[in-house]
Amino acid sequence: MSDFAAYEEHVAMLLQTHGIAVDWRDRTAARAWRKSRRVRLARIKGASTYAMALHEIGHIVGPQGTRRLDKEAQAWVWAQENAIEWTDGMARFAARCIESYLVWCDSHRSAWVPPKNHIARKIARGGK
Repeated sequence: MSDFAAYEEHVAMLLQTHGIAVDWRDRTAARAWRKSRRVRLARIKGASTYAMALHEIGHIVGPQGTRRLDKEAQAWVWAQENAIEWTDGMARFAARCIESYLVWCDSHRSAWVPPKNHIARKIARGGK
């Protein structure tokens, strides 16, 4: 899909439907605040900013585990399940985003290390 207007409309609809306030930014600076139901999002300019917007919305309306890695993975799963489409590029973007969490877990002795079958590892492999 090359019509990014559909992505913008979808994100706007989700924000309205779920009562989420948004602070739009010109650069990528995404963040979600679950308790206050608000997000900071980059303007939707393509597949990656669309996927990131869905991910941040997922932090608010999707399931939440207790560990940070679980929260991140669950928000990516929500994004994929609720996207108009989930392209290979979106999957690669999600993989790059979650990889930093896995690297941290794998490199810190005091960190919880997720098992090989953890959903975050699947996302890091591009959903495979």
